[in-house]
Amino acid sequence: MTEDLSVKNEEDSLWLNPIDDFVSDQKIKPLYCIRQGVVFIIDATEPMFEINPITNTSYFSQCLKACKSILSEKLSWNTTDYIGIILMGTNKWDQDPEIKHVLSWLTFEEVSIDQRKKLDKALLDIETFHSEIGSSEAYPLYDALWHASRSLSTVKVKMPFRRIVVFTRSDDPLSNNQTERYRIRMKAKDCSDMRVPLTVVGLGEEWEPEHFFAELEVNSGKFKTIDDYQRTFLSDIEEEVKHPSRTSAKFEWELGGEVKLGVRMISIISKSKFPRKIHLKKENNEPLDVHTFWRTMQNNDSENESSEDEGDQERIKSHASLYKSNVWHYVTYGGRQIKFTKSQAQNLKKIYEPGMKLLGFKPRSELSVTYHIEPAKLITYDETTLRGSRALFACLLAQCMVKNVMPICVLTSRQSSSPNLFALVPDSTYEGFYAYRLPTTENLRDLAPLIGEYIYDKERVCSTNEDTLDLCRKIISRSTFMYEPTMFRNPKLHMELASIESLALDEDSLRAPLDTTIPDKKVLYERLGTLKDKFESVISIHDSIPQKRPINSAPDGFNKNAKVEEELDFEQRSGRKKYSKTAERLPTECRDTASWQEK
Repeated sequence: MTEDLSVKNEEDSLWLNPIDDFVSDQKIKPLYCIRQGVVFIIDATEPMFEINPITNTSYFSQCLKACKSILSEKLSWNTTDYIGIILMGTNKWDQDPEIKHVLSWLTFEEVSIDQRKKLDKALLDIETFHSEIGSSEAYPLYDALWHASRSLSTVKVKMPFRRIVVFTRSDDPLSNNQTERYRIRMKAKDCSDMRVPLTVVGLGEEWEPEHFFAELEVNSGKFKTIDDYQRTFLSDIEEEVKHPSRTSAKFEWELGGEVKLGVRMISIISKSKFPRKIHLKKENNEPLDVHTFWRTMQNNDSENESSEDEGDQERIKSHASLYKSNVWHYVTYGGRQIKFTKSQAQNLKKIYEPGMKLLGFKPRSELSVTYHIEPAKLITYDETTLRGSRALFACLLAQCMVKNVMPICVLTSRQSSSPNLFALVPDSTYEGFYAYRLPTTENLRDLAPLIGEYIYDKERVCSTNEDTLDLCRKIISRSTFMYEPTMFRNPKLHMELASIESLALDEDSLRAPLDTTIPDKKVLYERLGTLKDKFESVISIHDSIPQKRPINSAPDGFNKNAKVEEELDFEQRSGRKKYSKTAERLPTECRDTASWQEK
């Protein structure tokens, strides 16, 4: 059991009486808002403008590119997150005379195209941007933290996820001014009291966090002790801000009788979704509001619905619209329709109130890896729901680790969600349980027929021997690599996001993103060496593949892959269906084609 989970003082003592004064009688409100606010503090002193030998760009440029990448993704997803950038150590600062050498370069506000354009302009010429803002010898980290805290607190919108990120090149600043260092530590502790995590990203291989910043992040509450500290790199902070782990629900865990503790469920993996579609007006591309109404279905409505004009639709809506209270849901049982009102249909899901109930314990070995329905969630304690939960949670976690068992619970995360069975696998590293949803009968599938039909071909059996198998083992060994989820992106999704970005910035051409699902043949062949040729000679794979007959053969003397030359006469090109012209010249060519055909 780790030291930070043990009971250290009276404040962490165990309170289990549900009628105790510390237990809140108010109903726990579910979390539905996921708005995120991030303030980036970038060090603008002279060391930040040095060239990184690995990337051949300045460290300051790397920070702006990371902020641009985060901002671009949030704009593509049309989120309502807030982002701000504060530069410290500049010769130019805001009009406030009390905060010198601190410049609020990007105002903390909802993400917008103007912020992206400002970042693009700065990255276009870093030297000119550096000459405009200048660099001073001062290191006003305290003033920058105060300004960032004020920016986060002045925004009067619901923002449950807020954080401050510091990019710096200096690992031992203000070493001769212990008073200023003490002020910075106290300001970091204030961020912890405000529930605003503070993250410091050190740049450069020689950056040593043990000099000052490791202790600073411990004071901010990000780490329990100095031994738990882990350095955050620039690539890490991009993934943390783009795909943060979020608290999806808070509820009580009923252990038996009147013994309960407060817990929260954290989503550590989110499924990639395509951007939400918006209905536009055909005439001027104006966004439209969608309203749904109910009406009675006539016998001939399905036939005439496609031919109705706007007047007929307005008449149907005004004369045949129904109230939601008059809409019934039904399920057919035994040839009869069992009807339910909307409220009754919703109450069918409310078998349990939101919360988690312990059913028993099972050995951890009984959880099969094949029982995968959805990504696991992290269950950890929550002192704000029920005081004393931390101590009881720590004892339960420790005993599960010692006895090598996992709790089996029924979990209902929200009011309208159905209950599901979960197996909680203890993990002392992250001070919680990984909740794996257990499958039911309808979730199980028999894959034997599919495997026999598509994986193994009985008609074309490959003749192998021990030498061939040994060759295949070597090929697998050389082509194997460590898998990371961030290595492969959905090409269709990122192509759509790139198209949205290009339209928003009024760019003439689309910069297609790299398709990471296609393997790099050059790198693969270099790793295989001569094994590729040996495998092809042993298996004779090219001889066994039958040649497919072309569906439509091209006419004699016509090469489909030949490129159309620019000097080709337009009268000859107009008879073909495809032109080798860019999208910008296509309207002009179409007009020329129409005039030529009239002549």
